[in-house]
Order: sequence, then structure tokens, then C-alpha cells
Amino acid sequence: MSKLKILIAKLGHTLVLYGGWGLFAISFLDSTFIPFPLVNDLLLMHLSSLSPARMPIYVLDCTAASV
Repeated sequence: MSKLKILIAKLGHTLVLYGGWGLFAISFLDSTFIPFPLVNDLLLMHLSSLSPARMPIYVLDCTAASV
């Protein structure tokens, strides 16, 4: 089971590098079968703090991917 946790952690670190697209992918995967506890929320806050004007787009990304 620990190998699966390591794989999920590596996938999360890789997707974070893609910014908004990574946020979308993490939110989608979190709502399906791969749990990313708090990763999408923290990434949303981080990206929004870097670019406050894009915050509504990031929120819509998270919402659309989770649905």
C-alpha cells in the first residue's frame, strides 16, 4: 500500500507544475478514484495568491473538475 501512496504523491507533485491545468487534473482525480487530501485546496490558494486576477478561473476549474 505504501507504493501506491508514493505514486499518488509523485503524481500530485507533477501535476502541481502545470498550474491551472494541473489544478483541473488534481480536482478531477480527487473526485474520481485517487484521493488528494487538501492538495487541490492548497494549490488553489497558492495559484490565487500568485495571480489574484485569475482566481475566478481557478475556482471554476476546481468546480468543473469536481463535478
